[in-house]
Amino acid sequence: MPRLALYTGARANELCGLLVRDAKTIDGVPCVVVEDSEVRTLKTASSTRRIPVHPELIRLGFLDFVERQRGAGQARLFPELTVGRYGSASAQYSKRFGRLLRSIGITDRRRYCTRHATP
Repeated sequence: MPRLALYTGARANELCGLLVRDAKTIDGVPCVVVEDSEVRTLKTASSTRRIPVHPELIRLGFLDFVERQRGAGQARLFPELTVGRYGSASAQYSKRFGRLLRSIGITDRRRYCTRHATP
């Protein structure tokens, strides 16, 4: 998830709520389609978009991961992230990621954001 966030610039809530069907090839380009769904609501209407999958994510096996999830019959790309009481799967991820960062000595909360980082 952190690599996906880094290479797409998408918000945690957008990524945690991805469905397997959101990963598709459009005009020959592997993309992730971010749009409202039953497990994700977007911040604004203009947040709906297509994000090309970065070549580094492809090299790291993201497309293979998507196909494994599809082959396993999963609807959600990250089914292990449970949807919380407010309808978001990102709360669980954010807590885990925060704990991971603190465990390696990163305590500055401004460093938690991968959304505006440069790979």
